[in-house]
Amino acid sequence: MGNPPTVSFSALPLEPGPEQEVYLGLIIHRVFLLRLAAGFVCRVWTTFTVSCIITSVSFKENSEISHKGFVRRRF
Repeated sequence: MGNPPTVSFSALPLEPGPEQEVYLGLIIHRVFLLRLAAGFVCRVWTTFTVSCIITSVSFKENSEISHKGFVRRRF
């Protein structure tokens, strides 16, 4: 049996080259954009939900008021 193949790390640069820096920059930019988009979606969803709740409560109060103010006539 022979020796297992060895991996030489001397071929890898110790400092990142321009390709790695550009790639890292793209990853950071993409993560930033994803966080920005997620924040925007959460804000829109929260605003929509609160708006629906307020509309629902307002509609319920208006319908109760209209029922109280309605006078039924008997013939």
